[in-house]
Amino acid sequence: MPSLADIVSVAESLQGSPIAVLPSRCVAVRNRNATCRRCEEACIADAVTVGQNQVSIDAALCVNCGACVGACPGSALVGAKPLAEDVALQASRAMTACDGVAVIACARKAARKTGDPERFAELPCLGRLTEAALVALACQGAKQVYLVDGDCATCRYGAAEPAIDAAVQGAATLLGAWGQPVPFERASGFPPCAQADDGQSVRAAERRRLFARAGSMAKSAARTTAEQALDEVLAQSKQRTLQTLRDRMRAPGGAAAPFEPARNLAVLDALCARGEPDGRPISTRLYGSVSIDSQTCSGCGVCLLACPTRALRRSEVVEADDPQQQMVEFQAADCIQCGLCADVCLRGSVTVSPVVSSAELVDFEPRLMAIPRQMRGGALFRKAYESRRA
Repeated sequence: MPSLADIVSVAESLQGSPIAVLPSRCVAVRNRNATCRRCEEACIADAVTVGQNQVSIDAALCVNCGACVGACPGSALVGAKPLAEDVALQASRAMTACDGVAVIACARKAARKTGDPERFAELPCLGRLTEAALVALACQGAKQVYLVDGDCATCRYGAAEPAIDAAVQGAATLLGAWGQPVPFERASGFPPCAQADDGQSVRAAERRRLFARAGSMAKSAARTTAEQALDEVLAQSKQRTLQTLRDRMRAPGGAAAPFEPARNLAVLDALCARGEPDGRPISTRLYGSVSIDSQTCSGCGVCLLACPTRALRRSEVVEADDPQQQMVEFQAADCIQCGLCADVCLRGSVTVSPVVSSAELVDFEPRLMAIPRQMRGGALFRKAYESRRA
C-alpha cells in the first residue's frame, strides 16, 4: 500500500492532470493493430491521443469531464481527481444520511450551495459516472439514485452528456437482466432529503468534510483498486528512463502480460449478490461475445495471444474429436469488448459483438469453439502460447 509520501509524489507527478494513464491496460499500447480509440472518441476536449503504442492526455486541454474513463474497455484511464473509490464512499455515506436515497451532483450544482454536502457525492461532471459505480449503488440497496446536474447546454462539460446517458442506460440494462429495480433519475435540483437548510449549515458541513478528507489520507486501509492504480502511476514517475514497449509489456514468460478485468468482475459480483439473471441477451459496452468462423480460420492462434484478459484461450482440458481441429475456450465474463482479437486476425475470422447472453456471463463453464489445427508454422505460436502460460 502506498504511503502518504508516495501519494504526494504521485500528485506531484500528475502535474495537474486529473486522469492517470495505465499503459499496460490499453490495447492500443499493447498492439499497434488495435483499432480501439474509444477514449479519443469520447473526449470532448481533444485532450486524448492514441497511437504508436502510446496513450497520452494533454493536461492543459483536459477539462476533467471523465467521459474517457467509462469509455475505456480496459480501465486504462483512472480518474485521479477525485478517485472513484472516494466518490463511492462519499455516496454510500450520503445514502445512509438520506435514508437510502443516493445523490450524486456535478460541481456546477454543488457550487450553488442548495444541497447539503454531507448528503450527496460530488463529481466535476457526471460524465465520470460508470456502469460499475451505478450498479454498485443500486445493489447496495439504494431506493433511488438521483443524478443532479445543471443546464448542460451552457456548461463547458455539456458535450459529455452522451457519456452520462451511456452509463445510465448500461447500468439499467444490466440491472434489468437481473430483475433488479432501476432507481436512476436525472434531476436538475436536489431532492428534499439532500437540500441545505441554510448557507451557514452548508459551510459548516463543507469544513467537516474537508477535515475528514485530510485525515483519511494518512489512515491505513485495505489494498484497493485505486491503490493499485497509484502504485502503477508512482512506478512510472520513478522510472523516468526511457523503456522500450517490449520492456514495459514483458511478462515472466516473455509475452504481453494479461490483466484481470477487475471492474467487470466487480459488476458481476454485485449483481449476483442480489440474484440470478433471467438469461436474456443484453447489449452492453462492458462485456463482449466472440465468435470464430472455423471455415476461414487458419488456426494460427494469434487471437489467443492477443487477448489481454485471456477471455479467449486454447482449451487445456478438452480435445477435439477431429484430429484436424483444436478447441478454444471463451469466457464472456472476462471479455472487455476491446476487439483486439478481431483486429489481429489476418483472415477476418473473428467477430466481437456487444450483445451478450446474461446467462453466459455467470456461467462458470467457458463456451467451447472448434477451430482448425494449424499444420504448418504452428510450432512458433504454440511455443509462444506455452511461454505465456508459464
